[in-house]
Amino acid sequence: MRPVSAEIIAETFSTAQSRALLRRCKHRSGGAGDWVKKAFLCQAETPGPLVGQAGGTGLRACRWASFLRRTNPLNRASSAGRLDETGRKMLQYDPGIASETEVEGDMGNVENALKPEHQDLLDFLNAVQELFFVLDTKGRIVYFNTPAIRWLEYSEADLRGRPVMTLCSPEQTKEASRNIEEILAGTRRSCSFPLVTKSGRRIPAEIRVTQGLWHGSPAILGLWKDCSQICLAEEKFQKLFHTNAALMALTSRIDDRIVDVNEAFLETLGYSRDEVVGKTSMDLGVYVNPKDRDKLITAIQTGGRAQNCEIKLRTKSGAIRIGLGSGSALTVDNIPCWLIVVTDITERKHTERALRKSDEEYQELYDNAPVGYHEIDIEGRIVRVNRTEAEMLGYAREEILGRPATDFIAEAQREAAAEAIRRKLTGEMPPRPFEQTYIRKDGETVRVAIEENLVRDPRGRIVGIRSVLQNITELKRLEEQLRQAQKMEAIGQLAGGIAHDFNNLLTGIIGNLSLAEVLASSEIRHYLGNATVAAERAVNLVRQLLTFSRKSRIVLRTVDLNALVEEIYHLIRETIDRRIEIVVNTQENLPCILADASQINSILMNFCINARDAINMILEHQALPQRIGDQFSIEIGTQTVEIDDVYCRTHLNTQPGTYVLLTVSDNGIGMDETTRRHIFEPFFTTKEVGQGTGMGLAGAYGIIHQHGGWINFYTEYGKGTTFKIYLPAIKEESATPASTPPDDVPGGTETILLVDDEEMIRSLGQTVLESYGYTVIVAQDGKEAINLYLKNRGMIDLVILDLSMPHLSGREVLQQLRGIDADVKVIVSSGYGLNGQSENLGRIGVKYFISKPYRPMDLASEVRKVLDEG
Repeated sequence: MRPVSAEIIAETFSTAQSRALLRRCKHRSGGAGDWVKKAFLCQAETPGPLVGQAGGTGLRACRWASFLRRTNPLNRASSAGRLDETGRKMLQYDPGIASETEVEGDMGNVENALKPEHQDLLDFLNAVQELFFVLDTKGRIVYFNTPAIRWLEYSEADLRGRPVMTLCSPEQTKEASRNIEEILAGTRRSCSFPLVTKSGRRIPAEIRVTQGLWHGSPAILGLWKDCSQICLAEEKFQKLFHTNAALMALTSRIDDRIVDVNEAFLETLGYSRDEVVGKTSMDLGVYVNPKDRDKLITAIQTGGRAQNCEIKLRTKSGAIRIGLGSGSALTVDNIPCWLIVVTDITERKHTERALRKSDEEYQELYDNAPVGYHEIDIEGRIVRVNRTEAEMLGYAREEILGRPATDFIAEAQREAAAEAIRRKLTGEMPPRPFEQTYIRKDGETVRVAIEENLVRDPRGRIVGIRSVLQNITELKRLEEQLRQAQKMEAIGQLAGGIAHDFNNLLTGIIGNLSLAEVLASSEIRHYLGNATVAAERAVNLVRQLLTFSRKSRIVLRTVDLNALVEEIYHLIRETIDRRIEIVVNTQENLPCILADASQINSILMNFCINARDAINMILEHQALPQRIGDQFSIEIGTQTVEIDDVYCRTHLNTQPGTYVLLTVSDNGIGMDETTRRHIFEPFFTTKEVGQGTGMGLAGAYGIIHQHGGWINFYTEYGKGTTFKIYLPAIKEESATPASTPPDDVPGGTETILLVDDEEMIRSLGQTVLESYGYTVIVAQDGKEAINLYLKNRGMIDLVILDLSMPHLSGREVLQQLRGIDADVKVIVSSGYGLNGQSENLGRIGVKYFISKPYRPMDLASEVRKVLDEG
């Protein structure tokens, strides 16, 4: 056995305290601590708490170490490993005697010589914070340092000679006795059990021991370390471990078996503790993918810990839970373990998935909304845009983002738009709905209606503008069509009223001129003929007005449009400048149309003449000199087209069905915007005074609508114009030739009731009819007509009835006449024409109609035809 020495002290104290003692010895005595260094380095690894606890004992410890270096019998051991006499005496050294003198005499002299150094060692032991003790071979207390006395609350007299077992708690006595026996037998170097103070307070403690001689007798030298903080930490760990909401498991690093799990682990995965402890994760199949476990362990081994690795766990029932796994290495009850902590994020994942799906659905709705969306930041740049708006403008989304919103606005509106955006972003102007013109990537304009909202941050500051854009280009075009249609309707009503009054006047003029020609001399007849020609021209002008207002009379027959085109081609080919090429492209087997051939012929001729004039303006150097020398042409074509609902939704006054399309195109001067807006208005013309009445296209507009069709046109100034006339197709039938009235009209002796509110018309009609042998009764209004008919009932063979009269209209008179005599024969006369009224008049039996103005022969012919039908 070794005597008490710094080496034994080093073995007894913790390695951290040994390192602290070593540092102090080296600091206080320089090289004097070399031997102590050799004794301590075998255990010292890290600095410990004694760095600040040894106090002033460091120097004395170093002196003690220095003396031991010079006197230590281990340094003078023989080659056979046996100690000499001095060494044996040193091993029997009694710490109760101290001297600094090295002697080789009796034991008492040595002890006296070592006394000062011994006192330094005792001072050091009393200065440390841990309980140092010495037990004899029977387990009785031989020595306790000052901290032990203070902690245990006993006096030195109470402790000396007392069995150490009496300091243990009663329930730990049996285990403590076994541990002490093993220590005395040399088979145990450490153990743990709580000490009980004099007041009954328990101090958890860990004991480390070594064997040596004390007062020349074998003894146990030990350090009793207070483990209260460690136990408290362990208690906190256990509480944290078992009450933590995260899943926690301790698995052995040796065989991967589960040492312990917390309640969250059992509750979440559905196991009992007995089913888990002692099993491996592979036994339980906890990891859906075993590589998740390997990933965690590898991260701990390489980086010291694993953190937030996403893993999937399988419950006992087979359900899958998703978690974030973390882990570290630690030792529990001397067992090296992996601590695995898993935060269950299954619900969060479900929520994230739901939110992601919601975001995707929102994005889908956002992108596929029927309106455009964009958002600009405080600098006026677009930071968000949906697919609808990108497609509306013809750009990819990436080409729009980051650009100023004003880049896409029509240049004429750009400056004002930039100022408006600035004022809205500064709060000077509130957002309000407005319209704006955007420019597509291909240069086309898009008219949009915009509604805006300000975007604010959490503090209420304006940080942007969110805009909703509705493409109203087609709506604006339809509005323009509607305005044009309404304007044309209003003009038509006006034109119809004017035409009616003119027709009444012209009826009297032409009739009287015809009568005057019969009675006049040849010289006067010449002048009357000129007046008649002028009146006929007035009739044609009025007829055009009525055609425009869709109140003229049309005679519908089956017509082959290709035949009309061929006629027009041969006619205009001889009258149009040879520098203009005429191209005809007609479709074979073209369906027939139900039309008034003369009016369609007139329309086609009018379009061809206008095309010629548009080209002549260039040929005659009146416009576009840069195009002199170009090849100019007029193209006339026919084809069958099908009109569907989609087309009808974007074009007013159209119906789905099969149509014959007549196209007239030229590459002449084209039209500017002003001309384009007014071409169908009566009396509007771009020709010089005396070269046109302005009724050609207006009349064509009315005629085509009377035929159940419509006209579209496409024009661009400097490039030309195309007119497209759509007419309803009918089943294939043979074209019906137009009838012509006979030149010689016979008279008769029948009685005729002539009803008209115009005196001149009554007088003229009476004169003409009487000249053909008829008896004529006249009435100036409807009321008088009814009375005369009742008075002459049975005598009147025919009634000529004006539709437009005061008091009672012609229709009301006709109804009353039918009430009196259902078989009464009636010729309806009007300056408006029959269109729009034929259906209503047909319901009350009207078959015959004569339009004002009429020639005397026309009136006589119609009267004779009706009377002869019986």
